[in-house]
Amino acid sequence: GDVRLKLPLFADQSKEVARLRGEHGRMVAQSEELHALVQKSEESLQAATERALKAVRTEQILEKHAREMAHQLGLLIEARAPGASGAVTATALAEQNEALR
Repeated sequence: GDVRLKLPLFADQSKEVARLRGEHGRMVAQSEELHALVQKSEESLQAATERALKAVRTEQILEKHAREMAHQLGLLIEARAPGASGAVTATALAEQNEALR
């Protein structure tokens, strides 16, 4: 008689175990999806960081080039100014450009 009284309790426990197993499966799947999203986000962040660093390097190169060009333009203007002592040659500009590097 004792076993018959406990059968509904066992049935309820069995249902609860099945429900928990299902919930566990859903949580594992969700965890895997979240892990994949985190991985993609990390990869995107890494790629964005690399692009940002490349952009900074490019900006630095362009700024240096602009400074060099401004310096050369100044030399040309000085050479062509009234009363200038002599002409600036292309060779002299190239040498000055190399010296700036």
